[in-house]
Amino acid sequence: MAKLEYQCSSCHHKFVKWTGVCNRCKEWNSIKEIINSDNEIISSRNLPQKISALSTSKEERIKTKIGEVDRVLGSGFCRGSVNLLSGEPGVGKSTLLLKVVNNIACPSHEVLYVSGEETIEQISSRAVRLGVDNNSINILYERKWNHIKRMIELSRVKFLVIDSIQTINFESEESSFSSQRVIKDLTQEILEFVKTRGITCLIIGHITKDGNIAGPKLLEHMVDVVLYFYKSKDKKRVLKANKNRFGSTDSFGLFEMVNNGFKEINELKSFIDKYNSKSYIGRVTSVIENGSRVLPISIEALVAKSSSQVGKRICVGYDLKRLNLLVAIIEKRLGIKFDFKDIYIQIEDDYKDILTCIDTGVVMAILSSLNNTEISATEVFSGEIKLSGIIKKKKELNIDDSNLIERSFSSVVDLYKNVS
Repeated sequence: MAKLEYQCSSCHHKFVKWTGVCNRCKEWNSIKEIINSDNEIISSRNLPQKISALSTSKEERIKTKIGEVDRVLGSGFCRGSVNLLSGEPGVGKSTLLLKVVNNIACPSHEVLYVSGEETIEQISSRAVRLGVDNNSINILYERKWNHIKRMIELSRVKFLVIDSIQTINFESEESSFSSQRVIKDLTQEILEFVKTRGITCLIIGHITKDGNIAGPKLLEHMVDVVLYFYKSKDKKRVLKANKNRFGSTDSFGLFEMVNNGFKEINELKSFIDKYNSKSYIGRVTSVIENGSRVLPISIEALVAKSSSQVGKRICVGYDLKRLNLLVAIIEKRLGIKFDFKDIYIQIEDDYKDILTCIDTGVVMAILSSLNNTEISATEVFSGEIKLSGIIKKKKELNIDDSNLIERSFSSVVDLYKNVS
């Protein structure tokens, strides 16, 4: 049985009865009658299916040929996915995007870059600076979604970039920036439009003063991948996935801003070049593993004579409570007393303060300073130390392609023997 409904021809919002003005987009005389049939055709995709009979075929990936980006995405964009990229103004989102689409675009895989902020001339100027010259990249300056849809339907677009979602509106909206309600509705319509056509989409979203994506929080739940691009304390650019339906969110990408765009950072190589295999007293190399990335950490310790029996414990970039625990383990398991001794720990790297996986490195640095024993910068000490003195290692670290040598010890006693 058919039933009568009403829909706005401008914003497509539905009503149960006719009104003279749409209360959503405020357009007059835009409400039209539509007939919906209750006898809907049920396709096979709407029927329940046995989980054992579902296809397990691997998703087709679009590689960006930028190692740090592919690492974060999980070997590239998943074809037909909707991705959200956010970051503070001036961090370099558009610069990174131009490099990405330049590597993706080809005659069989055309890219449409829709800009609602920068003009075509501005984007062209940046492309010249970055050396981007690809005939398969199409630039469109447009803010109306209906016009963008028509351009996509008339072309062979396989990859769509929208810069940014806040500047895109429906036909009836006249403001420069969309409201939260419009952003939500737009994202839903974009998602349905591109997924039915197998188009991969990358949306840029503005960020608020609080560091959240502008617009409804629901926006993050609607898309497949949420990427954040931000500056670290040492001015590096970091790309991190806060959500990824097709891969892990553990890893992150590191970049350095240069004249012609971004340069990928190899932390292991930079670390080895910096210390050049030198030996130090009280300085030890440790590593943490974040997804597929191994990050070296330099730990420095100083054990000095104190003027009081209860020595000071001072940490920079490390957790004081964790240091006190490790000192207690050393005193109990090795019989070393730190009466009348101050202990200073410094970790300059921009990572988490509490990292139990570098316990072994911290203890080695303390023992090295205590015994005035040099330790090579290429020797790596990692592992969490339990109260019993046993070192717990999760797995072997992937540092075979570097000059670093992983040192394994079964207990704190072994550490002391190798240092004293």
